[in-house]
Amino acid sequence: MGAVYTLSHSILFWGFVAASNDILIPVFKKAFDLTQSQSQWVSLAFYIAYTVGALIYNAISVLMKQDVVNKLGYKNSLALGLVISAVGTLLFYPAANIGSFPLMLSGLFIVALGFSLQQTVANPLAIALGPIKTGSQRLTLAGGINNFGTTIGPLIVSFAIFGSLSTASEDVSIESVKIPYLILGAAFIAVAIFLKLSPLPDRPNLVESVDDDASHKGSALKYPQLVLGMIAIFVYVGVEVSTASNLPAYMEKDLGFAIKDIAPYVSLYWASMMIGRWTGAAEAFTDNVNTQKILRFIAPYLAFGIFLGVNAIFHHDLAPFYVYGLIILVLIIADMASKGNPARMLLIFSFIGIAAILIGMFTKGMVSVYALTSVGLFCSITVAVYFYPCS
Repeated sequence: MGAVYTLSHSILFWGFVAASNDILIPVFKKAFDLTQSQSQWVSLAFYIAYTVGALIYNAISVLMKQDVVNKLGYKNSLALGLVISAVGTLLFYPAANIGSFPLMLSGLFIVALGFSLQQTVANPLAIALGPIKTGSQRLTLAGGINNFGTTIGPLIVSFAIFGSLSTASEDVSIESVKIPYLILGAAFIAVAIFLKLSPLPDRPNLVESVDDDASHKGSALKYPQLVLGMIAIFVYVGVEVSTASNLPAYMEKDLGFAIKDIAPYVSLYWASMMIGRWTGAAEAFTDNVNTQKILRFIAPYLAFGIFLGVNAIFHHDLAPFYVYGLIILVLIIADMASKGNPARMLLIFSFIGIAAILIGMFTKGMVSVYALTSVGLFCSITVAVYFYPCS
């Protein structure tokens, strides 16, 4: 379990940049005089890197005639991915100095390129570090810790750009993003060193299922669960990213929010991912059914409390968020209704997530905002079950 915690703590830093993009989008839009469509290049540059990274990964594996991660080892691969991401953060310094939007995008692209390798390693490693039956719960737990980074990311970047609530200004300074991203780069390097010195196994023992009717050799695409999972996760990421990326523009244009006041709501969206994943990770801590039931109530509100606490530190008004506690009850009920079955969980959470999007689209005011942020709650657990089990 100690190895799982080591992996989870390293994952914490990875969510920072992904969620911070949602603050950078309106800031870049104003600073570089972009249209809404042009501002979405921030998300495109970041997430297209995952596809490019996967293609590079497969090409190198083919040329080497050996899987890259198996060749380098899990720890080395994670450390390499962190170093690549650190290089990307360094580009923010010259990009901010010369006011270059393309160079900013290049930095984000390289950061995400490192992420693609890190996450390629992290997911199977999280499953391998413990009993197979609780593999999806460990994925959910790791994602929940990652989402603590996504919760604080928008708040820190907003603070760096606009200052504290009492001194906040609408003036947008691109140069103010330099220090946070340089610090982030240093953190990536520090985590890479920490991983190399950690007890995390470099090549954990993997337990393969026995199939008497078919050989395990050949293309992984022969498994229909994997193909359907690929399609599902494509749609899932599209929903997750497009919702978060366009929420600031909606709140600014249609609801009259100032850019500096949007960060807590972006934080709530990503905190919702943390809330949901902590709920779904309850079974990873104990086999006692009664204890699991208690944790299903405690974990989500503990995560919600962390969101409130972090926003209190940044002196944001918490009153608008208390009602969200009622929406979390829907999550808990849905999780209990799934009875721990991954397929049933995916079905229930998908339907509720669709309902939340429709409510957000066809209502106005804060009801629509809460509906859209709750999409994070119901996207949270589903990603851990798309590929589990795939045999």
